[in-house]
Amino acid sequence: MLTLERQDFDLSGFVDQLADDAVVFEKNITIEKSIEADVFWQCDTVLAKQLVHNLYTNAVKYNVPRGRIRFELKRAQKWLEFSIVNTSGPVSSELATHAFDRFYRGDASHNRLVDGLGLGLSICLEIARAHQGTLTFETDAQNTVRVVLRAPMAF
Repeated sequence: MLTLERQDFDLSGFVDQLADDAVVFEKNITIEKSIEADVFWQCDTVLAKQLVHNLYTNAVKYNVPRGRIRFELKRAQKWLEFSIVNTSGPVSSELATHAFDRFYRGDASHNRLVDGLGLGLSICLEIARAHQGTLTFETDAQNTVRVVLRAPMAF
C-alpha cells in the first residue's frame, strides 16, 4: 500500500505546462489540449506527477509519425477526469484487456521497437487506486488510444 502525502495540487497548471512543453519537444506530433482551469486535486503530488508523466510518455512512445496527442482535464462535481488521447499503430484487442498488467508490453513489434519493462501503466493504476480513483484504457477502430483517470478531487 502506498503512503500518501496529501496536499493541494494545481493539476490544471501542471497539465497545461506539460502540454505547452510537449509542443516544443515533440516536433512530429500535434499537441492539443482542453484543460479546465483551476482543477485542484488533493493528492500526493509526487505520485500524481509520476502518473501524468507515465501516461504522456506512453502516448509519445506508442504514437505514429505525424500523430496526435490530446490532453483533456475537466471537473465533474467532486471528481476530476484527466485523459490523454493519442494516435497509435494497430492496437490488438488483447492490449485493452491486459494494458495494466505488470510486464505486459503488447504485441511483439512493440517489444522490439520501444524500450521499457511494461510497468508504467500498472504503476499508474496503483497510483489511481491509492487516490480512490480509476484508470481505464480504451481503443477505437481509428487506432486511437484513450487513457482516463477519474478520481475524487479530495478524499
